[in-house]
Amino acid sequence: LVAKESLKDGFQPHLSVDLDDGTRLIQQRAPSDDWSWMEVSWTFVREGGERRFDLSHRIYSAPELRDQLSAAGFSAVDLYGGFDGRAYDRAAQKLVAVAHRTL
Repeated sequence: LVAKESLKDGFQPHLSVDLDDGTRLIQQRAPSDDWSWMEVSWTFVREGGERRFDLSHRIYSAPELRDQLSAAGFSAVDLYGGFDGRAYDRAAQKLVAVAHRTL
């Protein structure tokens, strides 16, 4: 996922992307004041028609995610900056959690 730490850097509330099939995806994003939630609107525009989807999701920092996974019963939580196992730091584009549970 994208962590709170890296999401704040260079945040853009409005994005527009042209997809390979000719569809334009317009994203509008609005974080809560404390950056714990994000309200998102995706509008897909294609051949004169459009469809809109609204959603919201929780935003976690690395320590918050580790705490939540530990509270859920995982005995060890390792955090990485990518699926290749690189260190999670301020420059990381992704937050990958590997949680272990002892049976």
